[in-house]
Amino acid sequence: MALIGRDGMDTVYGLARAMICQAAVAHSPRDFKIMIVTDDIARWEWCKWLPHCAHPTQRDRGGPTRMVWLTGEQMDAAVGTELHGRDAFRTGATTTPHWLVIDDRRRRGDDRHWETMTRASGVAGVTFVALSDEPGRGVGFEDTNTFWVSQNEVIHRGQWFCRPDTMDLASARVLARKMARYRVEGERSRSVIDDDALDADLYKIIGIDDPGNLDVEKLWAPTLSGPPFEGNPWGAKWMQFPIGVDPNGAPVYIDFKETHEGGMGHHMVIAGTTGSGKSSFLTTLILSAALTHSPETLVFAFFDFKGKTTANMVAGLPNVVAAMGNLKDDSLWIERMGDVINGELERRKSLLDRAGISEVAEYEYRRIHLGHRLEPLPVLIIVIDEFTQMFIEAPDSKKIVDEIGRQGRALNVKMILGSQRLGHEMQSGIMANIPIRVGLRTLDAGESMAIIGTDEAKHLPEKPAGAGLLRVQGRDRLVRFQSAFARKVYHPPRRVVAEAVRTQAGYMAPEVFTAAPMAAIPTAPKLAAAPVESTDTVLGADGQPIREIEASIKSLREQTRVPVHQMWLPPLEPVPVGELVRRLRRKPWYQDYGHTAGLQFPIGMEDRPFQHAQRVYSLDFSSGNCAVIGQQSSGKTTALTTIITGAAMMYHPKRVQFVVIAMGGPLLNDVEALPHVSSFARAGDRERVQRTIAEMKLLVEEREEAFSRLGLTIESFRARKFGGEAGPVPDDAFGEVFLVIDGWQQFRTTFGEDMMSELGVIMERGNSLGVRAIVAAAGWIAGGFPSWMSNSFTLNVELSLGSQDDPSKNNRDVAKKVPFGKRELIADPNDENAETVTETISGRGTSMAGYHFQAALPVLSAPDGRTIGPREAAAVITEMTGIEQVARVRMLPSTVGLEQVFAAQRDARPGLVPFGISEVGLVAAEADFNRSPHLLFIGNPECGLSNSLAAVARSIMRCYRPEEAQIYVVDPGNSLVRVVQGEHLGRYIGEDGVESEGYTYYEDDVRAMTRHIDALLAPRMPRGRAGQEELAQATRSWSGPEIFVLVDDEQIVAGWSAGANMFRADGKGPAVEGLTKYIDRAREVGLHLIVGRRFPWGPAMSSPLAGRLIAQTAPTVVLDGARAWASHQRRARSQAAGRSRHLRHRPALCTRPNRKGPALE
Repeated sequence: MALIGRDGMDTVYGLARAMICQAAVAHSPRDFKIMIVTDDIARWEWCKWLPHCAHPTQRDRGGPTRMVWLTGEQMDAAVGTELHGRDAFRTGATTTPHWLVIDDRRRRGDDRHWETMTRASGVAGVTFVALSDEPGRGVGFEDTNTFWVSQNEVIHRGQWFCRPDTMDLASARVLARKMARYRVEGERSRSVIDDDALDADLYKIIGIDDPGNLDVEKLWAPTLSGPPFEGNPWGAKWMQFPIGVDPNGAPVYIDFKETHEGGMGHHMVIAGTTGSGKSSFLTTLILSAALTHSPETLVFAFFDFKGKTTANMVAGLPNVVAAMGNLKDDSLWIERMGDVINGELERRKSLLDRAGISEVAEYEYRRIHLGHRLEPLPVLIIVIDEFTQMFIEAPDSKKIVDEIGRQGRALNVKMILGSQRLGHEMQSGIMANIPIRVGLRTLDAGESMAIIGTDEAKHLPEKPAGAGLLRVQGRDRLVRFQSAFARKVYHPPRRVVAEAVRTQAGYMAPEVFTAAPMAAIPTAPKLAAAPVESTDTVLGADGQPIREIEASIKSLREQTRVPVHQMWLPPLEPVPVGELVRRLRRKPWYQDYGHTAGLQFPIGMEDRPFQHAQRVYSLDFSSGNCAVIGQQSSGKTTALTTIITGAAMMYHPKRVQFVVIAMGGPLLNDVEALPHVSSFARAGDRERVQRTIAEMKLLVEEREEAFSRLGLTIESFRARKFGGEAGPVPDDAFGEVFLVIDGWQQFRTTFGEDMMSELGVIMERGNSLGVRAIVAAAGWIAGGFPSWMSNSFTLNVELSLGSQDDPSKNNRDVAKKVPFGKRELIADPNDENAETVTETISGRGTSMAGYHFQAALPVLSAPDGRTIGPREAAAVITEMTGIEQVARVRMLPSTVGLEQVFAAQRDARPGLVPFGISEVGLVAAEADFNRSPHLLFIGNPECGLSNSLAAVARSIMRCYRPEEAQIYVVDPGNSLVRVVQGEHLGRYIGEDGVESEGYTYYEDDVRAMTRHIDALLAPRMPRGRAGQEELAQATRSWSGPEIFVLVDDEQIVAGWSAGANMFRADGKGPAVEGLTKYIDRAREVGLHLIVGRRFPWGPAMSSPLAGRLIAQTAPTVVLDGARAWASHQRRARSQAAGRSRHLRHRPALCTRPNRKGPALE
């Protein structure tokens, strides 16, 4: 035929392009060929991409030569042999391949080759089309075959024939390029099934040559356009993937499109007994879907109630957003599965609402075809294996499946349920209407009937596993299939080494691909056969050969550009606290160290399954005390270690400090080396514990005064001390300091109520002053907190509680389900030889937001990449900051000289006599004889009673001149020999009228000395009654020295008296009778008794001196003694020799000077 342009050639060429493209799309290159003879090859350059235009045998550097020629002679040379061998054209006859020959020569002239090739009678299976702008002569230009073409019509034999259908050049080029990838399969055809047909190899079914080298663009292309819609022919393969072959070797597909879209339906159920191949079938189905659908199109969530092999196998696929096995092993996991699924349903609804769209299909259409910037919303297929057993053991799980059934269709969430047996589950509800049903081999006919409506599944063969029957509701046909297999050992196909190819075949540099003939392929030199790559199996990380599915997973992951939204995050496991710090700071802890805002301490990882998130669980310690609560072995000490270590990674040692009292396990010892730790006291270090509490109490009191004086708040304090803001701050070395007590019950048992008032000051008043407490206990009730203490905790780290009666302060329902202790796990319940592993769970708890959390481990990464603990981190921090310890809790010295005592005295007023060092600020411990004239020392033997009196005596001699003070000593044990000498030592007149030194140790001498003192004091007693003015001015009517009487071993002196009235049989009263009458009026007469005696309190109460002093509530220094020895609020406790509690207005621990004076310290 001839196409003649009436108004130019544009319409003619457009019509020719439409004819060529229509024919090319509708016919295989095996059945249809395109050939062009033209004097302008550039006009037909686009045809070079069509496989129909490629010569079947001739090749050049561009591949198969393009059948585009300049002359008929060239065409004759290329295809003349076959052309001339064809018969003449006959109506009704069919010869293939059919040739469409376009003659686009402007100057045809006398072309004998053309006349010969076209023949007047035509050629069988060949259509010649001449294109011209005017009538010509010869073949094709006969009037019966000539068509006059214009823009709006085609005229044939003078009459209207049709309206021309044209295609522009750009569209033709695009279509040709898209078809370039397609080639005719091998010429071999098969009329009978060969052995490979029933091999059911998934990769052969899909057409994959190398499972480890996938072309995902080609594999995913047919499904990328999303769900089918009108005018979208590509949608036919969407949600369709092969799962095996039928008895004839033809692929069997599962099609999850809706029935109105030509698919099988929305949900699927599969049943098969042990060994039937159910796990392998599910693996194949998921892998097949992943090979044919991108993660933006389709994703899977896989849950197995009592196995984990399949979950582990498919977990690495980029299409799998959840994979969890052995759900039965943890009571939380099924609940977590429900939260994850419900959270995903809500997330999908939220995405639709934000886009203002009601259907997922419309959402995806706008995203894919209209280019709207929307987050992909792929189809989600939820696979639940062993669902019937899950329903039995966890009845609430059925609600999860019902929820998927109710909402899934609208949100493109589909479901596959698998089980060994179905029981009654298929008889009602959503289960009864599941349209896709797969029956593998079952044990009895009833199970087969329940799943596919016939007993045939009972008769399926045992070997090979995977034989099954497919039933689709609404279809009569039951499809028998053999499941495809994808777990073979991976053997990479042979590939010729590139350099050998270049050497042997002759390397050709890349050239521009053209329709015109290109240079010939160079002849390969005759060399030895090219070496080939090894075909050995590929080994995995475990040293075992990898399987095909593993190779495919690796290839798919390498080519998946954007990860999809993950639903199921890994179950909570302990992570290093260094990782938490990195996430909070968004950089490693050692980068820009210490420059972190706020006061956020990392605790662990918090699991929020409904939100598909796991977040760093941290607490804001800028306000409030914190309780760490948990039963024994729940991980309290580890949590405390993590808190301190994490804080040390976040903040500079000048910013945060810790004082630690470790009554619990040894793990907390590791933080002692950190420069942030100002004091570390273990359970046996009683004095350091006492000093720690005392120092923190003093810090609170000093800061209260400083904050008031400087007009500070905690915010302005932080701004000035750490934020660079100008202004004065308290002069203590601490920043924000935390008192940490690990083991509250043991602490309270060890120290009783002695420290409750000090702790109360710290916890109730310290919060707004930058002094807070972190206390670990066994429970809110079991911990034994006083009520005031419980109310002071505004923060908590709540681990596993020991009793259901111990209420959670965060979320009682969640707290009841916190896992704890040891449990045995079977790697795969379906494997009789599976290993049993014992797992110990610790550090799990309930966050303050009411979620499960896992405490972190106190380990981190050093700058050099090493994994280190707090001890090693301390050296790194010290090296970076130059600080070993910012502030220290000051300890009482073991010995102290008199010079040190007086150096520590703040106020040297008359009447103040220092005798030791007080733990409160390490200032001098003093006896204020102006305020309280007497002083009592009491303690166990060898506790330093005599040394205490000696210290007081030396201090009196230093504070008073001899004319101001006279000292008399009663020393039955001779422990104060030569302590008081010289002019300070008083003198008395004995019974014999001889004057003696005021140092006595015999009873008669004591009596004589006290009578002498009585004679000195008697004139000092006021005469008559003093007026108000005299009392107000405290004037004395006498002059002379203060009288100090030191009585050591008072229990011996008391023994010199007998009877209830303290009078002996000889009529003599107490040995110190001359003094006792002045005790109550001592201030008026200038008498001071310094008495030392041994415990217990009971006998002391009846002694002539100590009893009167106790009744008078004279200041008392309590040394070492049993806690049971308590009276009049004077509680004893075990202390080292020389240590005491000075009971005056407030108790304080103190150390007294060594009795040998300043020379020995």
